[in-house]
Amino acid sequence: MRALFKDVGQPIRSIFVPQNLKVMQMLVGGYIEPVRLTDESVMICNEEGKINDMKKNFYLDDIDDWIFGPVLFVGVKGDEFCDLSDTEAERIRKIFEEV
Repeated sequence: MRALFKDVGQPIRSIFVPQNLKVMQMLVGGYIEPVRLTDESVMICNEEGKINDMKKNFYLDDIDDWIFGPVLFVGVKGDEFCDLSDTEAERIRKIFEEV
C-alpha cells in the first residue's frame, strides 16, 4: 500500500508497504500503535517508543506530546489499513515541512 515514512532526523518520504503486520512492526521498531489523524489516515508508531528510550522524532500538538522512533502514515477505511490518498499525503507532507 502507498504510505509515507518519517524516520528520526530524516525527511518524510513516500514508500510502498505490504499490508503485513510484521513489516509494519519492523519499520517502527516494535509493536504498532495506530493513532487516528483523520477519517482517512492514521499514524502508526511504536507503542513502547517512549518507554524504550527511542529517539524523539517530532512533537505533535494534537496530543501535546513527543512521538518517539520511526513513524508510518497510511490510509484507513473502517478498521483496515489501505493506500494513503494523494490528498492526505499532501496534507501530512505540509505538516512536516513545518516540523
